Amino acid sequence: RWQGIEDLTFEVLSPVYGDDELNAFLDYLVEAAPSYVVLDCFGFNQSLKKLIKEKLNCPVILAPTVLANSLREIVCA
Repeated sequence: RWQGIEDLTFEVLSPVYGDDELNAFLDYLVEAAPSYVVLDCFGFNQSLKKLIKEKLNCPVILAPTVLANSLREIVCA
């Protein structure tokens, strides 16, 4: 789904992560200093979004939120 997109860096985190995996992921993100983070899996939640946002102070986009906002626009139009 993300093929052909340039100037992006990808890091994989399973939605069924352990503490060690999460800490390594967060350390990677802090070092990479991204402009924004996209959590492109419906297994991720608001808690992870909040944690990343607090650590990095950048926008964090959560797939279910994007879907919900899009559906609201369609239904409530």
